[in-house]
Amino acid sequence: MRFLRSLLLLFAGATAFAQAATRPVVITWTASTSTSVTGYSVFTCTVASGGTSCTPSLTGTPAASVSGTTATLTETTGLAYGISVVAVAPPCGPTTPPTTACGNSAPATLSYVPVPPQVAGASNVVVVVP
Repeated sequence: MRFLRSLLLLFAGATAFAQAATRPVVITWTASTSTSVTGYSVFTCTVASGGTSCTPSLTGTPAASVSGTTATLTETTGLAYGISVVAVAPPCGPTTPPTTACGNSAPATLSYVPVPPQVAGASNVVVVVP
């Protein structure tokens, strides 16, 4: 009986571990046309079970900060995420000319990005932010 109980606990633990599998999610977007952009911040949130959207907080630590137009995140399969990309530029100041872009952009946001299980031979999920 102890063996069976231990086997069931082992199976339950293995099942819980299998459900928490992660995989790379590659996010790509079109570069800003502003010459003052120095990089991009990527923010995420997890969509609640049964939900269809969430809004990433733009005040916390970004999931990724990159200088180019691609970021790779590691996300949990079976969950869905909201993703926001913000173009980062130097802050505006009192001497910034009105024709010079400054400050961060408004976010480009995708509110529902499901992460499917990884299939044999696949390496990444690619998300294109319009």
